[in-house]
Amino acid sequence: MIVIGTGVGGTAAGALLAREGWRVLFLEKNPRPGGACSFYVKEGVHVDLGAHFFSSGNCGPIGEVQRRLGSRQLVRFVDSEPLLRLQGPGVDLSVSLRLRSLLGLFPDLLRQTGIPAREIPGLLGRMLLPVALPDRGIETLDSRSVEDYFLAGTDRARFLLVISIFMGLYFVIPYMQASLGEATWCTKKALQAREPGYPLGGAVAVPLAFLEAARALGARVRLNARAARIRVEGGRVAGVEDAEGRFFSGRVVVSNTSLRDTVRLAGEEQFPPAYRQQVEESRGSLSAVQAKILLDRPLVREGILVGIRDRRASPGGALTAADVRLGWEDIEAGRVPRVFSFYCPVPTNFDPGLAPRGMQLLTVTSCLPGCDRVSVDGPQVWIDAMLETLFEIRPDLREHVVWIDRFDNRFLESWLGKQGGPVISTCQDTRQVGRQRQPQETPLTGLFVVGDSAGGRGIGTELACRSGMEGADLVMRALRCGGL
Repeated sequence: MIVIGTGVGGTAAGALLAREGWRVLFLEKNPRPGGACSFYVKEGVHVDLGAHFFSSGNCGPIGEVQRRLGSRQLVRFVDSEPLLRLQGPGVDLSVSLRLRSLLGLFPDLLRQTGIPAREIPGLLGRMLLPVALPDRGIETLDSRSVEDYFLAGTDRARFLLVISIFMGLYFVIPYMQASLGEATWCTKKALQAREPGYPLGGAVAVPLAFLEAARALGARVRLNARAARIRVEGGRVAGVEDAEGRFFSGRVVVSNTSLRDTVRLAGEEQFPPAYRQQVEESRGSLSAVQAKILLDRPLVREGILVGIRDRRASPGGALTAADVRLGWEDIEAGRVPRVFSFYCPVPTNFDPGLAPRGMQLLTVTSCLPGCDRVSVDGPQVWIDAMLETLFEIRPDLREHVVWIDRFDNRFLESWLGKQGGPVISTCQDTRQVGRQRQPQETPLTGLFVVGDSAGGRGIGTELACRSGMEGADLVMRALRCGGL
């Protein structure tokens, strides 16, 4: 069987299938494996291509895959104290893994965002009650948006802004669209695990661990092998042709790219019209721009820095709930929003070995529309606004910059190979989660899709990993039942 792509979902699925004795070939179009978790090296610095963090470490699907593979040594996830700091107009929140700090986080959030005393009991209940629901109860929240849920409890703009930014970090979509059920499920699992962190060796350590296990079980990996076509014969997959014209035979193909790109590779005519329409109507998340910044000394204490800048004509004036919504509408229209935010993991605060001694690496990112959409402001304008926001919040960083690498959304599209460059191929809005999410098994016999485009629940890489596990189980079930 053939796995297209070596991202977390593809490597998890391929390794688990190899564990069951199947011959697996990975085809990776890039010179390095890892997909969104891959990296590059510059002047002795290991730089993630993405801006990663892992909410559950080895207590989530990543650890489950390794245990199913019988891995003797799990990927080591490292935490940082404090874990996260959010700075913005009237808000300065610090998040620690210590239990006392976690218990004080919600009251601190309510106080800093100006929630009046009469609203506090109701809002605390709104934040805590869904997390206390059993998983089956959470499913009933899937079709409700995060915005609707919290607007029913308050119209305080700073509170809604903070909630909306965290939903952006989770799912890279506006909080008006984010599923309350999905947000609740992800938060609950992270709180149960209490093992957020970053892997030693960079984000690529996760797919590399899966690949190493797969290779030990006989799997093969071909780099610089771009899939150009999924060949179909007699109504079922027969293998994959790469861009060099080489053909690799296999009765099962597991695609780790988007649904839309997978259908294109196999040929739209191979699928029922209803399925083609569903895929065409499926919606990806926003894309992202990034800046990788090397500092000549450690200046940021937190593992993750989140910043908000009020760029309105009269900053400091009353912010309204409508302003929060308008900010997301601006982003979707391709306008740099008047209230701008960024997300910045600091990998060297988790693993100092990623950069030369005494230096600090920042991976700053912000969301914007995909490069297949017309935008009012171009990606370079967006990167400028992101850096201005960073240096306004932390002016002490500017004079210690060694270099800055800038990446626009076209780079994301090129590296991931997904049309438009969405961060999440099938976004987790109220119409595309839980039972409404596309399954990993397609109508074309022998073709499966894993990663962030089908199945699963979770945040980012953990969504992809869970999808990979579920997809591998579907393939094995079909093989054992003679369906393939």
